[in-house]
Amino acid sequence: MARPPRDAGLAAGALVDAAFRHGVLSALAARPLPGDGQARRQIERLVSGLRVDSAARRAALDDVLRTLEVRGIAACPLKGTFLAERLYPDPPLRPGGDLDVLVVPRDVEPAVQALEARGWTLDRGLAERHARRHGHHLTLFQAGRPALELHFRPLSGFASDLPADEILGRARPGRTAGGAPALVLAPEDELVVLALHALHHHLRRAGWALDLLLFLDAHPALDWDAVWERGARWRCRRALAHALLLLHDLGAPVPVREAAGRRARLAERLRSAILARPRGKIRTALGIAFDGLLADGVPGALRTAAHDVAWSLRLRAHRALHGERPRVP
Repeated sequence: MARPPRDAGLAAGALVDAAFRHGVLSALAARPLPGDGQARRQIERLVSGLRVDSAARRAALDDVLRTLEVRGIAACPLKGTFLAERLYPDPPLRPGGDLDVLVVPRDVEPAVQALEARGWTLDRGLAERHARRHGHHLTLFQAGRPALELHFRPLSGFASDLPADEILGRARPGRTAGGAPALVLAPEDELVVLALHALHHHLRRAGWALDLLLFLDAHPALDWDAVWERGARWRCRRALAHALLLLHDLGAPVPVREAAGRRARLAERLRSAILARPRGKIRTALGIAFDGLLADGVPGALRTAAHDVAWSLRLRAHRALHGERPRVP
């Protein structure tokens, strides 16, 4: 058998680092890697940390869901831990950050009150006012736990309009691995939510693409006519088409409705430029252009651009006055 090259261990270590940053360590954890075992030990350390983090997130999510259940509030966890439990062979290896929980708008205030009574604190101030008017969630904190994003819309990017009442009305009852009550979105609704979320963050992490690929594997009988109808009705047809085109290019069984024309090519150039600039004014401007380009119609594009520019200016003013940057919704 040929011996691996002398720098194979270094190459394997870099691969492990990249897989961890992009949230796809699960794709390497069960595979042999070249080298002297250092990469395997590196994987074992990272996997151990992911299991600890996952247990803490799961406990926090179950506590939130049970707290809302006591108040009679139906809630649906979005993305993250609950998605991993349904899609991944080894769920803790799918990393997570904040907790995302969707409720109907009329339940937002009762939910905040219930959570505050449980020790959570609402992030008030500029970010809260912006979120209530233009965003899609309020953020709550509790010491020693991940932040909680309490959604009253699944998301608000690309000037879209995803109605929580309609979406939760189609959800079915389920439970987390820990036994907490949790609504599960209809597959066609969940695909739209996952695709738009990944694209809104410019598919910065390969893990979001992996989520979508596993989701499509788990739902081979999707009603694609319903997916496209919702994209049109929720004013996110262009963004949805672009996200699904990217999945199609990865080999996913996605029926593409729109050809990759000039708009798609420009969007991809913008996305590449954004990924090359993690922060800064140029990156902000590129992000505004990207959202506007993929918003449905001229009014949507103008509304998105005006909103993003105004929020960017308010962020700068807030930082100049208070010396800190508020949490971005």
